[in-house]
Amino acid sequence: MSIENLPEWLSAIGTVGATIAAIVIATYTFLIGQNNKMEEDERKKNEVLRYVFGILNDNRHRNARRRIINLYGENDQLRIYKILEAMGLSADQIENKEANITESKEIVKADFEEIGSLYLLGEIPKDMFIKIYWREVIKCWEVLKVDIDIIRKRFDKEYMMNFEYLNKEAQIHAGIISDIHDNFEQLVTKDIDI
Repeated sequence: MSIENLPEWLSAIGTVGATIAAIVIATYTFLIGQNNKMEEDERKKNEVLRYVFGILNDNRHRNARRRIINLYGENDQLRIYKILEAMGLSADQIENKEANITESKEIVKADFEEIGSLYLLGEIPKDMFIKIYWREVIKCWEVLKVDIDIIRKRFDKEYMMNFEYLNKEAQIHAGIISDIHDNFEQLVTKDIDI
């Protein structure tokens, strides 16, 4: 090789080196971008999870769940009155108990329908939510399933499908961690004893 051909070789090596460097930089930039996107997705999921926990931990929403669970299977009007009184409802609220009970059912259904939708879309960390709230989901579904079925038969067969999906996921989790399996009614325990 002569000295005259050396600049051509150096130029070729420089071009190959610059191309390799550009590929390495592009790959590194892509991987950093992917990592940042994954971190941003996780951050968004955790924000949505905080939003969901905020809803479920709100006193009004928690009391709505307590109300429907404590009134589950109750038909005696005196017992219903005493349960609502023990839960701290005023005389006016107890007087309008039907509206109060209906509102409680609607709050719970709306909460779990929205959460079920977010869960189905992968907007919340699934394992974390189910691990914490599986009992609440199953209890509320058990309490509300007759009402939901009535509305499905009369008006909308798709009614509360996301809540149902969430319930199925909770049942899968319950079956994995316990021997409850098909006897989910035993989860509906009341915290007021009248």
